[in-house]
Amino acid sequence: MRLAEFATALRQTLRGSPVVVEEFAVQHRSQSYPFFHFASPADDTAADAPVLLLTAGLHGDERAGPITLVRHAPAILERAQQSGLRLSVYPLVNPSGFDNNTRYNADGDRGEEGNNDFLRYQLEDGSWRGDLGSGGDFRRWAWSCDPLLGARLPQETALLHTLLRQQPLDRLVAALDLHQDCITPTDHPFAYHYAFGDLGRYVPIVRQVETLLPVARLRAIGAGQQFAMKTDKNGFLVRHDGTLTDLFHRLGARHSVAVETTGDTPLDVACEVNLLWVEGLIELVANGEWGS
Repeated sequence: MRLAEFATALRQTLRGSPVVVEEFAVQHRSQSYPFFHFASPADDTAADAPVLLLTAGLHGDERAGPITLVRHAPAILERAQQSGLRLSVYPLVNPSGFDNNTRYNADGDRGEEGNNDFLRYQLEDGSWRGDLGSGGDFRRWAWSCDPLLGARLPQETALLHTLLRQQPLDRLVAALDLHQDCITPTDHPFAYHYAFGDLGRYVPIVRQVETLLPVARLRAIGAGQQFAMKTDKNGFLVRHDGTLTDLFHRLGARHSVAVETTGDTPLDVACEVNLLWVEGLIELVANGEWGS
């Protein structure tokens, strides 16, 4: 699927749905690419309704996330509405990379720390770092776009920074970032996940995932990071690496999860895994798993 086909499918899928659709543009050297956002209408939910934010396609060669959302957008919207959630979705964060089937954008611009660069940590010595691994002491954190840092961000990353800061982040209770690991060497397809807090609450979702795909338990995962970390017994990694997931966690979201299926996972299976996570998080929030 190329970008034009994705854009047509998304517009057709959302046509007639009670949803607010916005189109922005990401300008690269060669051309401009459409950047989509859709959300529950303000009058569909209470003003103080909790927000579920979904993102996908940050790395252009990771296609399962955007395709999951374009295939299942109406059902996800309906399920969120029935659960009293306001939904906000960025279904394809890196449109030029998707069109070219490349990890980074059409200009080959990965920025200073990749295009999943959303926060930095100031250490006790005053220096700034994007990746704390499993954690550690720090003085404060800041959005990577903070002028104080002077960080250079790829165009799609900078645009998402701008748009996210316009969101009702005080009501953000759950965030899910859909990925595919096309970097870590594999001997068979598998899934794993990044998350924070009480990971036990996600075990029922993991068990459902395992009906479709093995979960990488106690396995070292590099995925292009500075250093590899080992998953826990349920396939989770806790990594404060300055990514979208880490940002949402620092912003106070009760649930902040990145879903990973390997690049050799069949597309339909990867999409089903993603959908299980979307539905599982909606159910957790609907059941009250979103308070402080």
